[in-house]
Amino acid sequence: MAWDDLFAIPAEGDDWHLDLATMEMHVRARWADAHLRRGHAAVSGEDYLRFQVPIEGMMRRGGCFEGGGTALSDGTPAEWADTLAWYQSLLPPGATLVAMTEHNQNLTPIPDDATPTQIQQLYERLVAEI
Repeated sequence: MAWDDLFAIPAEGDDWHLDLATMEMHVRARWADAHLRRGHAAVSGEDYLRFQVPIEGMMRRGGCFEGGGTALSDGTPAEWADTLAWYQSLLPPGATLVAMTEHNQNLTPIPDDATPTQIQQLYERLVAEI
C-alpha cells in the first residue's frame, strides 16, 4: 500500500500561536525517544521541527511548522489517528484543524470533538478520493 502524507493545518485566518519550542516539549513528552531536528525551509521561509517517532513498532516521520500545522509520513490514517487526535488536543479552544493529504488537497475541517476513529475515517475518505 502506498502511503499518502497526511496534513493537519490551521483554517485560513486561524493562528494557533503554537511555537516550535512548545511543540518540541509536547513531542518529547509523548515520545521520550523521539529523534528531533529543527530547520528552515528556504522556499517558504518557515521554520519547522522534524521528528521521527516509534508508532506500531516502526519509526514514522513527521513535522510541525511554526504557527501550527503538521505533516505526517510513513504511515496510514489508522497508524496516525491517535497522534492527530493528540495534536488537536494541543490547540487553543475554538481553533479549527483542517485535514488534507499529499494527493488530495480538498481542505476538510476536523470536528473539535472528533475521536481517533473518526479522524482515521476522515483521512481514509480523503485518500480514497484520489
